[in-house]
Amino acid sequence: MKYLKLFVLSILFVASTNHEAMAFTSNSNGPDLRKEIINMVDGIDLSEMGEDSKELRIQFVINAKKEIVVLDIEDSKITKQILKLIDKKIVKADGIEVNKLYIFPMVFNRK
Repeated sequence: MKYLKLFVLSILFVASTNHEAMAFTSNSNGPDLRKEIINMVDGIDLSEMGEDSKELRIQFVINAKKEIVVLDIEDSKITKQILKLIDKKIVKADGIEVNKLYIFPMVFNRK
């Protein structure tokens, strides 16, 4: 019974420590990075494709040189345009995690 109490107590301690660590982490770089990417792709015009709005997700990582490396784009119609505008472009936002997978949902509207 003594070992069971120690085991349960240790599990509760570990669970509360992990929760505390996760509660105090902040991701302040997300909005800055998102604004930079939106500024890069702002010139995409959907009028050539005959659509009013397009929703997609972009998956990318930031390498050690602070370059965007695009891994996947959901939509194939505007993939070339997006790659041309953001792939291998340097970002200026501070506090970006290198080699972390970023997934940004984006909505493009007809201008």
